[in-house]
Amino acid sequence: MRLRDLRSLGPKSEAWLAMAGVRVLGQLAELGAVEAYRRPQDSAIPGLSLNALWVQELHAELAKY
Repeated sequence: MRLRDLRSLGPKSEAWLAMAGVRVLGQLAELGAVEAYRRPQDSAIPGLSLNALWVQELHAELAKY
């Protein structure tokens, strides 16, 4: 399943996560939402918001189950 197919994640979120080295849901759970958010944020990606962090956190937690 592509990350963009997850609820509340789209092509932009998938691209941001790819910048963090996350291409599948398990990688997001392993890396953690905060680190996955911080990496693109350090690159000053336009449009990256805290909403992206909250959605990533939700999916990272769900991936653990």
